[in-house]
Amino acid sequence: MVCEVDAEVGWRRLPSYGAVRATSEFASVWTGSELLLWGGNATSPSPVGTGGRYDPRSNRWRAIATEGAPSARENASVVWTGSEMIVWGGDDGLRDLDDGARYDPVLDRWTPVSQVNAPGKRHDALTVWTGSEVLIVGGDLGLDLANYSLRLSDGALYNPTTDTWRAVEYSGASPVSRRVRAAWAGREVFFWGPSDPGVPETYKGRAYDPTTGNWRLITTENAPPNHQPAVMTELDGKLLVWGTDGPYYERSTGALYDLTTDTWTRLPVLPLSAAGAILAGDRLVVASNDGHDGWLVDPIDGTYSPIPELTTDWVPITWTGSETIAWNRFSDAAGPTAARLVACDEP
Repeated sequence: MVCEVDAEVGWRRLPSYGAVRATSEFASVWTGSELLLWGGNATSPSPVGTGGRYDPRSNRWRAIATEGAPSARENASVVWTGSEMIVWGGDDGLRDLDDGARYDPVLDRWTPVSQVNAPGKRHDALTVWTGSEVLIVGGDLGLDLANYSLRLSDGALYNPTTDTWRAVEYSGASPVSRRVRAAWAGREVFFWGPSDPGVPETYKGRAYDPTTGNWRLITTENAPPNHQPAVMTELDGKLLVWGTDGPYYERSTGALYDLTTDTWTRLPVLPLSAAGAILAGDRLVVASNDGHDGWLVDPIDGTYSPIPELTTDWVPITWTGSETIAWNRFSDAAGPTAARLVACDEP
């Protein structure tokens, strides 16, 4: 696939009529045709218990049904299964939660998720869709303990077809740091990030096979030294890990991991500080962490060009196939914007 910068790069405000109230910490997924958002923080002490769906083709918002929906929450686990959005856990601003529901956008209907054998209460858990199950592992517990929380290492797999959970056994290779990222590739879930809480200079990669239940460590030779990976995703059959590096978070770099050979290939180091990023085609849309414009980055060859106004306030949340949708996390009003940043065409 060939991706080139659109000749008319520019931001346009999404409609405010019918837009969701949350500005941050919401659950969101891209369905292939709509952006679904649920819950989140709306610059108030308590999260919201509503959501919306945005259609870029009609440029309109529609409300998501609230009957049978999860209670108001933020920092919840969320995945798109191909037909449903699953929202689970999170917190209500006072305590952690251990329940959830599945949303069918075709029927505009919620179905409760079983709590039998479900993981314990937590927020900010690592969440990955494997193609048949949702893996929820790690996360934080103890929101109400004077801003102190315990990092968890256990988890479970949820099968939406049977509405059942099965435990994920703890291993010394299980992720425990809050800065770890996760992605599904091939037949395993891969994790990358700091190996121990409070030790960001030490990194480990892990892989979990949900079929066998086995954990394994992956090589660290030539691995990326990211303090906090902004992106971890599959790219052309390999895993791309990319994010901010350096003692003052003043540069960004990454590496490609070959699943077959268990080897890393380092990528160029760039003088960019990333607050957030998503993969858009074969480019990265990067929000700046230093108050300047954002960047459109080719992580493979290291070339980049500026994206006006994509500063720290804005978080790129999804790539539609032709547009990047970013969200203003500090606005009191509905703050989404969309931009035709990259045009991707088959060669």
